[in-house]
Amino acid sequence: MKKKYFILIVSIIIFFVIAYFIPIPTNTMCGESPLCWYKFGVYCYEYDAESGGNTHLGGNIHIYSKVGGFTEYLGLKDIDCNR
Repeated sequence: MKKKYFILIVSIIIFFVIAYFIPIPTNTMCGESPLCWYKFGVYCYEYDAESGGNTHLGGNIHIYSKVGGFTEYLGLKDIDCNR
């Protein structure tokens, strides 16, 4: 029984680490900018392999503005692109 709780707790911790540190692209756009889920919020991003140190995932995603918070991240509220 203790092994099941350990596996459950480790799985939850791994989920939160992935959800916080790895940007997950969505199929939604704000104007011409694609959106991604990152750090429990919704952000605009662009692919830019030449932008240097201010990038994520090996230098190919540059996150530049937050357009939604935790409720938009969960899908409970529509994303306001005019933020």
